Amino acid sequence: MKGFSSTVSIGEVKGHFPALPASGPQTTLGLMFIAWTTVARRADAESLAEGAVELRLAACVQIEGPVLSCYRWAGKIERTEEFRLCFKFLPEQAEALATWVQERHPYETPEWIVLRAADMGEKYLSWMKATSSNPPL
Repeated sequence: MKGFSSTVSIGEVKGHFPALPASGPQTTLGLMFIAWTTVARRADAESLAEGAVELRLAACVQIEGPVLSCYRWAGKIERTEEFRLCFKFLPEQAEALATWVQERHPYETPEWIVLRAADMGEKYLSWMKATSSNPPL
């Protein structure tokens, strides 16, 4: 589908992003994924977030925490403070991002949960596409 170009301002992010067709269930379904993982150290969270954005595997990564996780591991109940990362990325980045995170994750069994966004703002998706694709050579 062809869109037209427009200049938009998203908060403090300003730039020229191609506009997308009018939003609706058929045009926005599945155009963005969100994935979560957790790590024990803030430094690990920041390293994963910055690396994913720098390599354009994700448009944005948010770090929350610490959060308290309660889970069973090796037969006993564990309580751990962790930092949660929320990756926002395009479908074409999904496999590369998952592989990249798994290879660098400090946990033996890292959490990796991926959801498809059901709907999203047209301007935000335009910004994601513009910042996630590789710049021209």
